[in-house]
Amino acid sequence: MAALRTADLDGMPLGDAFRLLPECPQPLVKSAVLHLLWSGHVTTALDRPLSAAHVLRRAA
Repeated sequence: MAALRTADLDGMPLGDAFRLLPECPQPLVKSAVLHLLWSGHVTTALDRPLSAAHVLRRAA
């Protein structure tokens, strides 16, 4: 989680963020990225169902 919080996710597609830490199990990275989204550390447009193409933005 700490590695993802310090990573520059701004402008990164969600699918790329899921693969950001190849040394960690992908399900754990995916759940951590979704946690950052859910808790408001990053945002994305939620006008359609989430996909790998959604672009993450740093929360204001």
